[in-house]
Amino acid sequence: MFSWVISYASSEPGLLLAVVVAIVAALIARHWFAPPSYPALAWSKNSPSWKSSDPPPFSPSADRVLLVTAHPDDECMFFAPTCLALTDAGVPLHLLCLSTGNADGLGTVRERELRTSAKILRIPAENMAVVNSLSLQDGMKAVWPAAEIVKRVKDVVKRDGITQIVTFDNGGVSGHPNHIAISRALQSDASLGKITWHLYSVPSVVAKYLPFSLDAFRTLTSGSSRPRDHYQLGTTGSVRQSATDEVVWRVVSRPAQIERAKTAMRAHASQMVWFRYLYIKVSRYMAVNELVKTTTRLGKVTQ
Repeated sequence: MFSWVISYASSEPGLLLAVVVAIVAALIARHWFAPPSYPALAWSKNSPSWKSSDPPPFSPSADRVLLVTAHPDDECMFFAPTCLALTDAGVPLHLLCLSTGNADGLGTVRERELRTSAKILRIPAENMAVVNSLSLQDGMKAVWPAAEIVKRVKDVVKRDGITQIVTFDNGGVSGHPNHIAISRALQSDASLGKITWHLYSVPSVVAKYLPFSLDAFRTLTSGSSRPRDHYQLGTTGSVRQSATDEVVWRVVSRPAQIERAKTAMRAHASQMVWFRYLYIKVSRYMAVNELVKTTTRLGKVTQ
């Protein structure tokens, strides 16, 4: 039946165009009107009901935030809205990258690119640390020991007086096992788990790569009184408390911040193959981040 419709539509150019427009419109409508769901840890598709939660999660005077990433370029490819929101608001931001990204033998180059990117994101050089450990090597088949991840993070937390941590969730955004290993390791530790915010992995490809301006436009034009629509642009964001045990912070970058995020991404010149140029133009993560904090903790992870 479906093939017959396509065949018939192909014989009528006007009808084919109408079918394509209808499909695109349906995908946009699904993305536009779908209520937010933040199943960062449980991967439930239930949409929590929100209520206001003040004060904001990060304070310039009281907090020092640590971003924990797996590879050079994670900081701008996935976390740029968070980084820019925090540094522009004067919140001290630290960066711990747990590998040099040496999968292709470019570790030294990539570390240098990372430092350039961090400067663009306004992360001070003295607030950065890059790990080069045999146990934490970049690779899809590399198994990262939870104990070493926890130790590396705790060392920085103690040394720099860190009060909040930001990292990946159990989806790892892109599904990369190194990303996921960090999320699970930090959840496995009681002291780290309670101060960690996890970047929500958008499960829908449409939502992830349909032009992110839909989110920003909806935020700018919303006249709704619903708490979930009150997102602050380019600031430390709005917090939403779920009906369960999750707190969500959502931030949408201003246009100037998005351009800085793109500049930071281009600083990773060794990684800028053709699809990365496409990524920085259409990916939602260049403009929108949702961070989820939960009181639910995994059992002890043994790796």
